[in-house]
Amino acid sequence: MIVGPWPTIRLMPVRVLWIADDENEASYAEAASGGELRIDWTRIAPALEEMIRYDVVAADPGALRLSPDEFERRVHDELPSTPVVFYSGLRPEHHARGGGGLRWTIPSLVTWLTHAEAPLMTELPRRLLAIGRVR
Repeated sequence: MIVGPWPTIRLMPVRVLWIADDENEASYAEAASGGELRIDWTRIAPALEEMIRYDVVAADPGALRLSPDEFERRVHDELPSTPVVFYSGLRPEHHARGGGGLRWTIPSLVTWLTHAEAPLMTELPRRLLAIGRVR
């Protein structure tokens, strides 16, 4: 029988790239995670070569220069296992450009969360952690 203290296993923080017009939401979500999320905020999406460092790419769809589905397509063309999370006050249909609706390249790796269903200080950090740890 082995008796004694067991080492504490600490999970690595989930690394999130957050693309938005300002850093407020990113910093609140990171603070609410208790150190389990490491969020890097940027106003403009970096090159895909830089996105490979992250477990999750999160974006405010209103801050993107592309439609959400075109952004997802470009990410998944090069990084097919990276989850993409859109966080918006609006449902996805409000962000469709051109009237055709949003068409995802890899729907199983796209999550659309509204502010109402994933409040910033409670549910959003939990969901980002769950999504990032599955990867």
